[in-house]
Amino acid sequence: MIKYSNARLHLIEPFIQYRMASDRWNEGDAKNLMYFDKYCEKVSPGSIEITQEMVEGWCSLRSTETARSRFNRTSIIVQLARYLNSHGYSGVHDPKIPIPSATSSYVPHSFTKDELLRFFTECDARAIKARGRRNEARALIPPALFRLLYSSGMRTCEVRLLRCDHIDLASGVINVEYTKGREQHYVALHESTSVMLREYDSAISMFLPERTFFFPADTEKALYQVWIPQTFREIWDSVNESHTAVAYDLRHNYATENINRWVGQGFDFSDKFVYLSKSMGHTKIESTKYYYSIVPGLSDILDSQTAKGFDEIVPEVDYE
Repeated sequence: MIKYSNARLHLIEPFIQYRMASDRWNEGDAKNLMYFDKYCEKVSPGSIEITQEMVEGWCSLRSTETARSRFNRTSIIVQLARYLNSHGYSGVHDPKIPIPSATSSYVPHSFTKDELLRFFTECDARAIKARGRRNEARALIPPALFRLLYSSGMRTCEVRLLRCDHIDLASGVINVEYTKGREQHYVALHESTSVMLREYDSAISMFLPERTFFFPADTEKALYQVWIPQTFREIWDSVNESHTAVAYDLRHNYATENINRWVGQGFDFSDKFVYLSKSMGHTKIESTKYYYSIVPGLSDILDSQTAKGFDEIVPEVDYE
């Protein structure tokens, strides 16, 4: 449970209420604000104020983080400073944190069929081998959760915070409310995924019949934020030699696999591209176009469709 110090509660509580009323409050913001509150208590014990020095000190770039990490960590503190200043609670000015460039050198892992087969086989094997009520319940989660990520393109945070009442297992439609930003969207599942999730729901309900979250830590709590990346890494590394893959790459894989299948379909490609963008929760079509640059099989597809014609126009040179 997240708790804030009584010393600064008179400043923090109105801000939280304001953000909640604006539908702009989430678990990540709550945790980052709590860490900032603890930092304030550490650097200035007994103080009941939030000073410029506290804000600047917390928002400074750490040697262990990237510009993107700092932006994510400090964005809610920047909003807090603006709120306190505009409402007369404090004269603190928000620090000018540069917005990280949208471009990135990160290249998602290009999964092979054998890698994925080994990974999901190991997920299933661990569920079968689990012994003890608590371990059996926990082991049910990876096979279903990672298959949902693979087959739907959902964000890891969306799957982790998915509530039972936000998924219609009969129709196979997920109402995604806890997502990046504020954009609610819907995900229509493939029938095979719906069947798999119904089987998982029936099994996990034997252990936690009144659970709040579809993939629970316990009856009322969602999985911890580090659970998905850590569990993926543990299972993946146990059966695959390549150690570059992360759980979020399953979302990239979903997009690129769809784009690969649609190449050469003419006008249908544009329609499907829009559907893909909406399903993945992108607010702008440009966000989905990013996947054009990382489609691992696109060059092979272009080669297979154009190589014959190119060779006829420009024949291979006989060097002898």
